[in-house]
Amino acid sequence: RLPLASAGGRAGSLAACFADKVSSRHANSHALLNCCLALRTGKGGAVAAVGGAFGGLVSSGTWAIPLSAASRLVGAAPSDEAAMRGFIAELVQQAAKAVESDAGSASDIGHLAPHEYRLSLVASFAYKLLLSAQGSPLPPRLASAVAGSLAAAADRPVSCGTQSIGVSDASLAPVSLPLPKLTSLLQASGEALYSSDEPSVAGELCGAFVLAPDGSAGASFCGADWSATLASPGVVDVVSAADFPNPAANATAAADSNCYPFYLHPVGSPLPCVGAPVAVVLADSLPHARRGAQLAVLRLSHSAGLLKQAHPPPPPTSRRSPPDAARVAAAFEQLRSSGFARRNGLRLERLQEETRKAKAAGGGGGGGGGG
Repeated sequence: RLPLASAGGRAGSLAACFADKVSSRHANSHALLNCCLALRTGKGGAVAAVGGAFGGLVSSGTWAIPLSAASRLVGAAPSDEAAMRGFIAELVQQAAKAVESDAGSASDIGHLAPHEYRLSLVASFAYKLLLSAQGSPLPPRLASAVAGSLAAAADRPVSCGTQSIGVSDASLAPVSLPLPKLTSLLQASGEALYSSDEPSVAGELCGAFVLAPDGSAGASFCGADWSATLASPGVVDVVSAADFPNPAANATAAADSNCYPFYLHPVGSPLPCVGAPVAVVLADSLPHARRGAQLAVLRLSHSAGLLKQAHPPPPPTSRRSPPDAARVAAAFEQLRSSGFARRNGLRLERLQEETRKAKAAGGGGGGGGGG
């Protein structure tokens, strides 16, 4: 129930009701301050009662508009500037006293937002209530304050912005260079289509990847025990690299991701990182497929020599050392000779050229880029 503080009783019709909140983000966040306010008019359109409550101002719960503030507005027109200023000034003054009394208590909520900021929101919300009660259409510069959304505000053009991230260490270029995400426009506009957007069909199966677990980077994949997976409810089958009719297709399919040498890593292959896919569990629903994937038991072989060669320990410094030119050149040659770069669309010569340019622009740092 919304309390309407009035010096003259309950009369007239409800002229405005305003509710709003301010939080750290649009969703999934507690409000720093919220409110529900109402204003009732009487004869001649004068304010007969005004009231409401604020949440997040004091830790004890809601804080209602006091009579001392309401009396500054009752009897005046909602558009009376002097009455509006008096009402807001008294409201903020009383709110400040309530905040001061609450500060320092065991449940003080001042850490959520500065007291001064929350008091400014009290004034802002009260002003928006009064704008909502105006009888005539508001000019565009004021209408946007009480618009239901920014899209409904006539004076709010489509917003845009850019963010520039500089490379902290030119010797690491093109690492850290900002690159646009090719699918961002479709995803941000809601036009991107996903498999879950398509209607289900009879007999449809859902898949869930079985991924390399923590600590598996650099280990060899020696096989898996699928017994618990296949016994799990709803699971139909498990697809692995051995199920590719043409083994070369397993590598070709991975070219779309630009992340792994195989779409599904076969038995005997090294796992490049945690999360590398080794199989797909097929089931009658996505939850069943995911549950089956979790039950898979992977057999891994850890070789100390292999791990040491693939992942040398970082140097004992707080800042990463510039890459050795010979090691960089050897890495490029390995990618080129293995065919991994060709399959995944990596343009090594362009990569090396951009690296040399970035180093030259940054004043060197780390020597030549290698053949």
